[in-house]
This record gives sequence, C-alpha cells and structure tokens, in this order.
Amino acid sequence: MCAGVTTYSPSKQFCSYSKVIKAGILGLGGVGHVGVLIAKAMGHHVIFLSPSYKKMEEALEHLGADVFLASSNATEMEKAANTLDYILDAVPVVHTLWNPTFHCSSLKGSSS
Repeated sequence: MCAGVTTYSPSKQFCSYSKVIKAGILGLGGVGHVGVLIAKAMGHHVIFLSPSYKKMEEALEHLGADVFLASSNATEMEKAANTLDYILDAVPVVHTLWNPTFHCSSLKGSSS
C-alpha cells in the first residue's frame, strides 16, 4: 500500500492525454517495482535506470519496462539526455543521484 501511494502521486502529476509521458524509474526494490507497474498502467513509456545490467531481465521481462538504461554506459546515457519527463528515484538509501541519470530529465533539475 505505501509503495503504491508513494509512486502513484508523482506519476499522476505527469499524466497527459495529449502525449506519451517518458518516465524514468530508478531503483528496483519494492517501491521501484510498483513504480514501474503504476507508470505502465498510466500509459507512460517506462525507462528503467540502473548502474549495471544486473536487473535488466527483471525490469524488461517481468515488470514490462519499455527500455533499460545502465548509467555506467556513457553512450546510452548521452543518447538519453533530456528525454525523460520525470525521474522517480526509488532507491531506499541516501545516495547521490548519478549525474548522467539526472541529465536524462528534461525538467531542468526536477525529480520525484
């Protein structure tokens, strides 16, 4: 229930009926898992971001994310720069939002 409320609210803020929203989800634990499911249910194009490829299969095949980006891959991150409408950071520990990940947001410094 908590993960649902935590991810529903920011995802709902970015709902649009006139265009497909590109949602970046960072962190594939309980909250990130639900974040992917809710964003997909809202019709968002979901891009899952992770520092490595370890969770790629889970994100794409099991949860239905549309794209997987490894923040350690500079080429992928450069291509994704300024393409996301929002980033939902679901990493459950204090951390620095990776610089390449943050530059994927087209909101000029906003994240949820």
